[in-house]
Amino acid sequence: MKRKKNNVVVKDGNFGKEIAALVGSGKNVLDIGCGAGKCLYPLAENGNKVFGIDIASAPIEECRRNGFEAMVKDIEDDDIEDLMRRRPFDAVIMADVLEHLIDPVIVLRDKVLPLLGDGGVCIATIPNFVFYRYRTEIMLGNISHFNNDDKTHYDPPRPYNLGHKTMFNLKNIKETFRLAGFSSVRIEPELFSESLSGFWRVPFLNFLRLSAKKLWPTMMAARYLVIAEK
Repeated sequence: MKRKKNNVVVKDGNFGKEIAALVGSGKNVLDIGCGAGKCLYPLAENGNKVFGIDIASAPIEECRRNGFEAMVKDIEDDDIEDLMRRRPFDAVIMADVLEHLIDPVIVLRDKVLPLLGDGGVCIATIPNFVFYRYRTEIMLGNISHFNNDDKTHYDPPRPYNLGHKTMFNLKNIKETFRLAGFSSVRIEPELFSESLSGFWRVPFLNFLRLSAKKLWPTMMAARYLVIAEK
């Protein structure tokens, strides 16, 4: 089925394409926290069978309008019986999801791992909560919102971050996946650059940015890419 293009694909730049390249083709893929389909489009275009879930109904409705199979589901609080009927998945995508969970180990162990087939992988992106910019904010006496200000439209607006419930750094990401039962875990400073300002897109400055990430990923990487194998 031909997929309609929309603003999501343009807005998210190469993010979905990079994820799709990691997955490959001919796979059965579940995208947890799929949003409006930023990863579903390139995954499907690569010849994968895709299914998406998200906690919000509006993006799921958009996915369905564009021809994708998707459903509203809270991966932390809802059961996965309907997803189990679609297993085994070769890959489960969790792009900026784990930090929104109260207990990521339980979700990874009891819900994600059972959905994966033998040799299946969980591909996740996770913000680094000790990124140098967040450290600077704390040193200046401010509590960082970690790029996730209150968007719940509560009245009055909350002066704290309601979205991020678990803080990750390089060390506890690996321990989280190990505790969940994954056999191997590869973690890299992510290289997706669609959100970079024009300043960092200057070739020499971008080279310095990438070099700093590799030399000092604990502080200089804003986000990590995780590839964990069952």
